[in-house]
Amino acid sequence: MPAVGRVRIIAGKWRARRLKVMPTVRPSQDACRETMFNILGARGVAGQDCLDLYAGSGAFGLEALSRGARSATFVEKSRRVAQALRGNIALLDAGPARVCNHDALAWLRRPAGTAYGLAFVDPPFADSALPGWWEELLRLLAPHLRPGAVACCEGPAPVAAAAGWRLLRTGRTGAAHWALLAPEAA
Repeated sequence: MPAVGRVRIIAGKWRARRLKVMPTVRPSQDACRETMFNILGARGVAGQDCLDLYAGSGAFGLEALSRGARSATFVEKSRRVAQALRGNIALLDAGPARVCNHDALAWLRRPAGTAYGLAFVDPPFADSALPGWWEELLRLLAPHLRPGAVACCEGPAPVAAAAGWRLLRTGRTGAAHWALLAPEAA
């Protein structure tokens, strides 16, 4: 696990800025985030409203804001980690950004508000390794996304498309498997 301050923003207006990472957080590796953002390209990020589930340090959502996303909503269960995330947002003067101190699955069960164009899902690996976990998460996530949205997912094993989703790209970076998924049109 990287030490505090070892995760960085890769590109955009906050390029090379370091983020505080709490010791209990397993942040996504720079190389994994860089790969996903390179695939998305500037058009896939600029102007998007982003959702960062299991936000941790906020690396995904802050990277998106650095690259021109319109807004980011961060969902983080731990109060201490959410407080450190608020510190990262303040450090970068990142906005508009909102931190929701909730369990991600419980938050997704709430009625959808914003229709997000980009979602990042980087849960604790122990959670996402449970049978049926990804299917449940993607079922709950779909109503929160607008048509044409993309979900960037990371886990300890290959992430498969659930019913109602299509796989756009998949790969592996170190121990992490990642997938870009899109909800099928209704």
